[in-house]
Amino acid sequence: MKNQGHELGGNYVVLENTNAGNTISGDRDSISGQQTDVTHMGNAYSCPPQLVGL
Repeated sequence: MKNQGHELGGNYVVLENTNAGNTISGDRDSISGQQTDVTHMGNAYSCPPQLVGL
């Protein structure tokens, strides 16, 4: 996320939301699940360097 924010010209990123995806599989006798992905969403800002500690 920081790298993508930098590519957009930002020098400050705020994490707004994190979602974890799960996969559930099995049959009537057993069910299993595991975390398969994580998605972070946020905003990148271009702030005066002195305000963000640069």
